[in-house]
Amino acid sequence: MKKKLVVPVVLCLAWTSFVLGEVQGAGESIAKAEVVVEGTVVDDTAITATESSLALFADGQFDPTLTGPIVDHMRATLLCEVVLLDGHQADVSGSRENMIDAVSGLVGNHQGVVALAHLPEDATAHGTFVQAKRVALLNVRGLTGDGGQKQLLSRLKKEAVHAGGLLLGIAPCPNSHCVMWRYKNDEGLDFKGSRFCPPCQRRVRALHGKGG
Repeated sequence: MKKKLVVPVVLCLAWTSFVLGEVQGAGESIAKAEVVVEGTVVDDTAITATESSLALFADGQFDPTLTGPIVDHMRATLLCEVVLLDGHQADVSGSRENMIDAVSGLVGNHQGVVALAHLPEDATAHGTFVQAKRVALLNVRGLTGDGGQKQLLSRLKKEAVHAGGLLLGIAPCPNSHCVMWRYKNDEGLDFKGSRFCPPCQRRVRALHGKGG
């Protein structure tokens, strides 16, 4: 029988978007890619899951040679099992909302699914996190820059861990060297760290009962 994991949520985000460009209704214009919270922020809640695992889904257009390094980085950084799902298990064509609904059907007993998907070309978001459906959708097109495959892999490693951290209940971090930092542009994304800062690392270890 698998041990039940109770995850204290430092910040429960009802709907978080990794947005490029101006955000309507946010009260200000954002240069690029800031993580924006849309909806109610709820404190002192908890997520209960039957397994301490996350899942990674990559659509059929994604380069399969990149999934292994991303999964390895997620496992090492998030300190939990990350299951690689078959890219044919969900139809992620159509709108962002359709993609989210399709990927949510893969959650099962996992604490959540991080999906690497090619959103429509007019989608400017780097990704979307939907707490209610336990899905984080990363926009591969939006994260692709002019630095080639090495840059893309670096960005995807960071944002897959960032998304996984949100699914585990880790709040955004003000430390620009932390993977949970809320960057505002592509330069910030490339600058920020790929791992947790010491305080966030302690939170992750505490979630899994590792202490220290």
